[in-house]
Amino acid sequence: PLDPLTEAEVQTSLEVLKAEGKLTDTALMPYLMLKEPPKREVLAVKAGQPFRREAQVVLYDRQQRKTFELTVDLHSKKISETREMIGAQPSVMLSEFTEAPKIVKADPRFKIAMKRRNIHNMDDVAVDVWAFGSPESASQTKTRLLRAITYFKGTGKNFYARPIEGLTFIVNMDEGKVERVIDTEVY
Repeated sequence: PLDPLTEAEVQTSLEVLKAEGKLTDTALMPYLMLKEPPKREVLAVKAGQPFRREAQVVLYDRQQRKTFELTVDLHSKKISETREMIGAQPSVMLSEFTEAPKIVKADPRFKIAMKRRNIHNMDDVAVDVWAFGSPESASQTKTRLLRAITYFKGTGKNFYARPIEGLTFIVNMDEGKVERVIDTEVY
């Protein structure tokens, strides 16, 4: 009962989520794993006897700007529980590590900030994405914000050793735009 989800169970979970309208074009899924059954059930399992198999899923819906935790019953092939995670957001997702740097580099304020720092080749700049941190207002709790930090790559091997000081971009991933630039200027 504690084995990880099989490929077939993952596929079943995805099919159920799609059939019940949860896995839409605007939904991101950072988490899909086995939901472990209660310990008393695990201890009571006998060889050859059926046992509970459920998938636990976390979805972030960009259109609704909400995070949900769902349980998929793999035997009945239905969602057995849905819970909105009010005020919570999932961790930074792999796709966002690719999307956010493109958004930052497309913003005209990025090029202005680089020029002030005498950086002219934008390919020499790496943009790394971090969790936003603590929201400063109620509206920020309802938006998928990430913090983008810039580094000078140049020809070096480790761009983390060369942060571009005093420059942070707040990226609104729901709308695909830079929300704010924090630029403390060049010293």
